[in-house]
Amino acid sequence: MKTKHLAIPSVMPSCGYEQRQRGLSMADWLVGQALAAMVVLAALSAWGLAQQNHALAQEGMQHAQQMTWIWRTLGQHIRQAGAAQALQPSGGGVALSRPVVAWTATEGAGTGADSLTTWHLRRAEGRDCQGNVKGGTDTIRNRFAVNSKSELTCLDEANPTATTQALVEGVEDMQLRYALGKLDGIGVTSLQWVTAQQLADPNQVIAIEVCIRRMGAPVSQALPKAVKGCRGEVLPADGRPRWVQRQVFAWRQVASDTP
Repeated sequence: MKTKHLAIPSVMPSCGYEQRQRGLSMADWLVGQALAAMVVLAALSAWGLAQQNHALAQEGMQHAQQMTWIWRTLGQHIRQAGAAQALQPSGGGVALSRPVVAWTATEGAGTGADSLTTWHLRRAEGRDCQGNVKGGTDTIRNRFAVNSKSELTCLDEANPTATTQALVEGVEDMQLRYALGKLDGIGVTSLQWVTAQQLADPNQVIAIEVCIRRMGAPVSQALPKAVKGCRGEVLPADGRPRWVQRQVFAWRQVASDTP
C-alpha cells in the first residue's frame, strides 16, 4: 500500500508582504508630526487674523456711527452761536440783527484737551446739546469738554437743573483752531488759523476747526501707527485702534462788515 504525501503550503510570508506589514520609522513619524503641526499653526493663524479683522471692522462701524452723531451735535450748536435774529421794526419791514461773539474757548493745559462753549437764543435752536427742550433761561449755553474718563461731555450751563453728561466714550483729545478772516464785498480777503492763546480778537473768527482723537477696544499689538494725533504726536502702541478726524464749522451768519 502506497503512502500518499499531502502538499503542505508554505506559511512563510513573501518579501512584498513583509514590506506591507513594516511600521513607520522614527524619522517618518517625526516628519508627519511636523507637517501636522504646521497645518494646525496655519489654521490658527488664519483664524486669529479673521478674528482681528472682524474686531477691527466692528470697532470701525461703531466709531463711524458715534462720530456721525458727534459732528452733527457739534456742528448744530457751533453754527448757531451768535446767529443773527430777524427783527421787525414798528415801521414795517424785516431786518437782521448784527451777529455777536457768542462763544468762548479754553486752551488745554500742557497736552490736555481744549474746551468750547457756545450760546444762542433758545428760540433759534430749541434743544441743548443733550437734546433737552426745557431750560431755565431763554439762552442755551453749551459747554463741550473732555473729562478724565476719556469722555466728550456737554452741559447747558444756563440751565440750573442740568448735569454734565457724556456724549461719547473713548475720546483721548480734542484740539481746536480758529480761522481769523477779514471780509469785504467779494468775500474773505485773508485767512489765518490760530489757537486760543494766539486769539486776540474773537470778532475776526469766522470758523472753528475741531480735531478729535478717539480710541477703540484692544485688538492687536501689531496695529499700524502711521496716523498722528491732533497735535502731531505719535500714537501709543497698545493694541487699540485710533482715529483722528477733523471738521471745520463756519458761523451760520457772519456780518459783512467784520473788521
